[in-house]
Amino acid sequence: MSAPGYRKRLTALLIGLLLFRFWLGQSFDITAREAYLWLLTQDNHLAPSYLNQGPLTPWLMWLGTALFGDTVLGVRWLAAVIYTCSGFVLFYGARRWFGVDVAFWAVVAFICMPLYAWKLTLMGNAVCSVGLMTLAMYTYREAVSTGRLAWWAAAGLVTGLALLVSPYNGMWGVGLLLFLAIEPKHVRLFTRPGPYMFLGCTGLILAIAFGIKVATGAPYSPLQWNSVSAEFGGVYNPKIFYRIEFWMIGPAMTMALLVALAFGWKQAVTQRRYSLFLLMSLPGILLQNLLGLWKSGDVELIPALCLPLLLLAVNLWVHLAERRRLWESLGIFVLVLAAAQTIAGLIPTSGKELNSGLYTRYSWKRLAMKVRAEGNSRGLIKCFASDPAIASALTFYWYSDSGLKDIYTPQDTANPHTIFDLQPLEAEPNTDGMYIARKAAGVQFPWLQKQYREIKPFSNDLPADYSDETEEFEIYSCRSPFRVNVPID
Repeated sequence: MSAPGYRKRLTALLIGLLLFRFWLGQSFDITAREAYLWLLTQDNHLAPSYLNQGPLTPWLMWLGTALFGDTVLGVRWLAAVIYTCSGFVLFYGARRWFGVDVAFWAVVAFICMPLYAWKLTLMGNAVCSVGLMTLAMYTYREAVSTGRLAWWAAAGLVTGLALLVSPYNGMWGVGLLLFLAIEPKHVRLFTRPGPYMFLGCTGLILAIAFGIKVATGAPYSPLQWNSVSAEFGGVYNPKIFYRIEFWMIGPAMTMALLVALAFGWKQAVTQRRYSLFLLMSLPGILLQNLLGLWKSGDVELIPALCLPLLLLAVNLWVHLAERRRLWESLGIFVLVLAAAQTIAGLIPTSGKELNSGLYTRYSWKRLAMKVRAEGNSRGLIKCFASDPAIASALTFYWYSDSGLKDIYTPQDTANPHTIFDLQPLEAEPNTDGMYIARKAAGVQFPWLQKQYREIKPFSNDLPADYSDETEEFEIYSCRSPFRVNVPID
């Protein structure tokens, strides 16, 4: 097939997927992590104790909600756009470096692999990092090949933006500089302005971000070393981190990478067009897996780090398939296996069982609406949550429904405060509240137990059709000990 034939088919495929993802993104609830990032787009920013997230993802989310409102579509539509644009950039870059056959199958693999089909459905650090990684691969390669200052500047700008997603994305730039240092033909580039233009433009982006912070008085720093996912405990346990990482990569991609490593490692090591992509990927993957041992790894960054490896694996598979038809059949089998896992994860019933990260057994929206209604009917004014995940998700639906944002969550277990500011909460006369916690957590606030009396669960009083929510969460009523008679005029 000629290049125009591939291009037409690929364009139709990616545009079709864009429309499908617009629909898919509205078909399930906001995730707690997305709601947490959404909070950063509001006028009243989060308290600094919660601000451990680079600003680029919230800025993009702010743009999305500015066009489509504080809705699930507003939060996610840019994720679909970034996914589609990443496919086009990957195709044009791979066609330039490896040929049109490799470019086409690289995009097909990108579409089929659950690592990208699942994670890039949500708006978060994963989709922003993947979009920037496709640009980094293109600009890094062109800067090294052509030596033009424009490409070095573009590479620096992309790296600076990647740092505004997560500082760990700076490992891409480290890989580029390491490639220049160990490749004899390119060591001489350090005597030219290109690498220094790269570093200067990277610093320029960071300087602009800090300038915006100072000018707007935003309470969060453009660079924070902790991952927002760590706030929800999902990556604190090393076993959970490695299990999520392996399952997201999937058996199919693991098989493809292992076969490519077994049959093409000499080619990958000796040819510089391969070693550049390896150094962009492997140091970051190694760092995240080491951090996982210390409960600091971030699974959100793994999809971008695996993208150069996927491109190299597809290239080697295509060359193997040109020699023997057996490899072509095996390649098709790997893609079908990956597509089957991806499709199963996108279907709500099977996606819950496969832990695709898109669906939960409970509904945040149903929980938010029912808790609000029950609280109003019982006269429970204040609301407390056991962790930022619950507070973020419930605040999203309460705010979009009625502009409410009065949920409280703890900085520590002794003194809860509203998630939007630092003012500690004090019990008020005649002001009762409710407390929402995962059943595994229970009542863990000494402050609540000290300030309120009659902390009693009432989850069992909810209708039977909320059984999924009541199995996961416990809801308590908290009666204020202060009662003041209010005179009636």
